[in-house]
Parts: sequence; C-alpha cells; structure tokens
Amino acid sequence: MKKIFIAVFFLLRVCAYTSADTGMKYIDAKVDGNKLNEANADLAQIEIDFCNKPGQKAIVYTLASKWRQDICLKARNMSTKDIQATIEFVDGTVTNDQRQNKACMQQGENQKFWKYVTGFTASFTIPANSTITHHATFTLPKWATWTINWCLVYYTKSVKMGDGMNFSVLMRKAKFIDIQVREYLFFQKYLVWVLIILLLRYYTKVFLFSNKTKKLPKR
Repeated sequence: MKKIFIAVFFLLRVCAYTSADTGMKYIDAKVDGNKLNEANADLAQIEIDFCNKPGQKAIVYTLASKWRQDICLKARNMSTKDIQATIEFVDGTVTNDQRQNKACMQQGENQKFWKYVTGFTASFTIPANSTITHHATFTLPKWATWTINWCLVYYTKSVKMGDGMNFSVLMRKAKFIDIQVREYLFFQKYLVWVLIILLLRYYTKVFLFSNKTKKLPKR
C-alpha cells in the first residue's frame, strides 16, 4: 500500500512539472521581429487628429440628450508609401494608481457607447505624404448621465504570435474623448446655487440674532 501511495505521488509530481513546462513554452512564444518592426514603423508614420483640435490629445463635448455630434478626424501619413489604418472606439478608464491618468480599455471592451457612433469607415488607406478627412457621428443616448469617457484608438496592423499561437500583438495610439451631459451639468449648477443661498440665509439669521442679543437692555 505504501509503495502504491509513493507511485501515485510521483506521477502527480510529473504531471505538475509537465503542465508547468507547457506553460513556460506558451509564455516564451516568439513574435516575428521583421513584421513587428514594420508595424511599429508604419504606426510611427501616421497621426490621427481632431479637425478642430490639431495636436491635442483629448477633446470635450457638452451635449444634451439625443444630440448628434459630428466627430471630424484628419488622418495624416508622413511616409513615402500608402498605409492602411484602422480606427475603433473603446471605453475609457483611468490607471489604477495615485495619478489616475486617462487610459483606454482593450479591443472589444467597448460595451458602453461605441454602438452610438455611426457613419464612419473603420479601415481605410492613407496615401503617401497625404492627409485625408473622416467623420463619425455620435448620438448621446437618452439615459446618459454624468461624464462619458471613451477613446478613439487607431493602429496599422496586428502581428501574429509565433509557434502556432492563436492571438496577435497589436500596437496602437489613442485620443481621448470626454462627453459631459448638459442636463447633469445644469442640475449640478442648480444644486450649487441652492447650497449657496441656504448658507447665506443661515449666516444672515445668525448675524441678525447675534445683533439682537447684543442690544437687549440690562435689568
């Protein structure tokens, strides 16, 4: 019985080692270096800007419910060859540290507002040494409140992993889009004014009461 127990324990150790070894092979899968360099070079040669905010990393819109906002984009290719680019709208977030910097979610993490963006071409070719203009339309949903944070991400191509791995490496750039809901802002300002008025009334009453107390005649 003791020998059987030792044999089973030994087999379990071998299985655990095999699984770990397989995992290391999975982690060590290589990327095609030439294709990776090409993708990096292409991405470095293009820039997509907001038409009315050239060079700006972020843009802010203040919209009312059901308002349709045109988002104008200029795509510039600084290289001597045509480059195919792809744009997507994904959900925005902030980094999980003290700085709380703006960041973009991964591809496919676009469940909040991407479906309200229409009228744009996802993939297009930017001719060499040229700038082209693209438009997208965002319709603010009726139920939207607070501030909406999302990203415009763009990239040139994905690079497949080596060793038969079934996923790719994707390098991308991003612009930030913040949409402030007008009804919420109005309500927020209204609350601020209400608080100011209440505080003024409170301090006025306190001041008048203290003055009346001081003027009381002595007995």
